[in-house]
Amino acid sequence: VGCVGAARALDKTAAGCKLLAAGSVRGVLEAQANCGAMLANGQGIEADDFNAYRWSSIAAKQGNEEAASNAKVIRSRLPRRDQKRVEQIVVDCEKRNFKYC
Repeated sequence: VGCVGAARALDKTAAGCKLLAAGSVRGVLEAQANCGAMLANGQGIEADDFNAYRWSSIAAKQGNEEAASNAKVIRSRLPRRDQKRVEQIVVDCEKRNFKYC
């Protein structure tokens, strides 16, 4: 969870988002939700709806309500093909206990 605290200290910078991404891959729920939000809004990194939907959906699947709300909004901006690709990624991620996604 140290990477989440470090990312907060860097507050919305590219380096902070990189740290959040590292935490996200390791399965840190808060990092996954925050990374999704940062990618959706282009905070500290170029906006990327595909990966924003990915991380927000992964966090939502684990019960993060804010991420679930964000995922719904982001999903509406994606083509159906990308929606389905992300949804399969989430299924695969769940099989790995939300780590190494």
